[in-house]
Amino acid sequence: MVIPKPPIETLVDEMVYEQIIEKDDYQRPMYAAPVTISNVRIDRTTKYSYTSGGRVILYNAVVFCYAGLTTPMQDFITESRVTFDGQEHIITNVLKNHEPYSPEVYSIELEVV
Repeated sequence: MVIPKPPIETLVDEMVYEQIIEKDDYQRPMYAAPVTISNVRIDRTTKYSYTSGGRVILYNAVVFCYAGLTTPMQDFITESRVTFDGQEHIITNVLKNHEPYSPEVYSIELEVV
């Protein structure tokens, strides 16, 4: 069974992805060369969590990448940097969705702050 993917015409966003390589002696991240990734959809809605200490941001946006449509598809890593809308964001969570009854990746969701 294959789940239909969204029409490519709806994937109107693009981003620049910089994969984290390592951290230097002062724990500052070092990144690989930037890669422009096209045909993604960015949901720019902030999600909060409420605790007794106040409001905490869980993520500022979610980037949706679809296998076979998003180019080039990457093996995304948390703490890597993405840039869109002129702002840099850090990936806090990578969620892989698989095709039913198959180990093939259907889509990847990136939660960024």
